[in-house]
Amino acid sequence: MTTFTPDLDPAVLDRLREYAARFAPGFPPSKPARWAGVYLQGLLLDGERKSVEPLARRVTLPAGLASKDLEQALQPFVNQSPWDDRAVAVRYRRLMAERFAAHEKDPTDKAGLYGTGKSLKQELAAETWDVITIQQASIRSHDVGTYRPGMKELSAFIKKHAPASEVVVHQTWAYRVDDPRFGGKAEPKTQMAMYDGLSDAYRTIAREFGVRYIPVGDAFSAADTDPKWGYRPDRSLTRGRRRTRRCPTRSTRSMSAGGGRTTRRL
Repeated sequence: MTTFTPDLDPAVLDRLREYAARFAPGFPPSKPARWAGVYLQGLLLDGERKSVEPLARRVTLPAGLASKDLEQALQPFVNQSPWDDRAVAVRYRRLMAERFAAHEKDPTDKAGLYGTGKSLKQELAAETWDVITIQQASIRSHDVGTYRPGMKELSAFIKKHAPASEVVVHQTWAYRVDDPRFGGKAEPKTQMAMYDGLSDAYRTIAREFGVRYIPVGDAFSAADTDPKWGYRPDRSLTRGRRRTRRCPTRSTRSMSAGGGRTTRRL
């Protein structure tokens, strides 16, 4: 699947760096905090994959940050940097709560608006919504504690301003079995641990709210672990040999339900 994003002009990149700076306290060393903005930029730009290798080929580094090998520089940030993702998630929820509060207090306050120039309240009131889905960020989806209290507050806000809508919990899915994030210090440690955790978490939250949930993660897991059709990484290709002439077989590359490492012919 390819995503399409408008060009990120200098003004947009400045706003992106300003936004990323709000999370700097969650990254004790200064350097990992600076790479956070670069990583966000790569996620927003066009591209078929959001893994580190293709992402590194399309980002623009800010002044004062240089690297001879962007891929090597980003890999430690993604899966080795000693930052507390729970603290970052808490900071994010706090910023969202501040945004809601800012608009309720003063509808003209830009702090309460999104990039569209509208607040969540305005977006909800803009039209009649049949169904509105809510979900947790993938990397924290296995930890039910990170859903509280933010998801309940968000659900209540939606029902207040779009009372005719049905709030549905959208289950995310586990990363691909060979995703490099499983090899670092961040939780979870394996694909199965991530799936088991997020599966329990989404069901728990759906029961607490008394709402339906969309079992997308269950479908991904069923496909990805199928004995015949599930994805199997090519173990003969290691990071140290990634520039060899041989690419994985087509069946290896095409049977992946989720994103992950990619190869290209040179």
